Formats: sequence, C-alpha cells, structure tokens
Amino acid sequence: MTSVGWVLIAHGALLAALLKHHPFGKMHAVAVGCCVFAGDEDMLIANFPHELIHARQAQQWGIFFPIAYLASSAWQYWHGHCAYSDNWFEKQANQGQN
Repeated sequence: MTSVGWVLIAHGALLAALLKHHPFGKMHAVAVGCCVFAGDEDMLIANFPHELIHARQAQQWGIFFPIAYLASSAWQYWHGHCAYSDNWFEKQANQGQN
C-alpha cells in the first residue's frame, strides 16, 4: 500500500450523533478527504484501516475523488449491483484492510 501523507482523526459524542443520523444511514466511521471521523475510539480502531485507504484514495484522486466515487456507485447501480458494496473504491478499501 502506498503511504498517506497525513490524516486527521477525530472521535466523540457529537460525531457519534452525526454518524448515527447520516442521510445515507448509520455509519461507524467515515473518511472525508484526509480526515477520519468516528463515534468513539473503539469504532475508530475497528474502522481505521478501511477509512485510511479512503484517505489515501482522496489524496491520489484529489478533487476528482468525490466525482469518481459517485460515478462508480452510479455505474454499479445502473448495472443492477449494489451502489455501495460493489463500488470500486469500497472494494479496494475492503481488500486492503484484510
């Protein structure tokens, strides 16, 4: 795996509440650019390898990452697959955390 320049990590009660009520459903952790957010330390530890790969993807793709991620989800959805679990970026993150 390629190295990541830097990653900001944060967890806490406010983040737990926001992740619990995310518009796309409850989340335990999420990467936004080079930031990884989680509800608590246990969720952060459990999900960090996966989210770190998303942070690396964001650094590699730059401003095009959100567009590429959404395009991959749309492609999968339009071809009868799951927009989330069949997304190329999610598959890469899941493979990398094993």
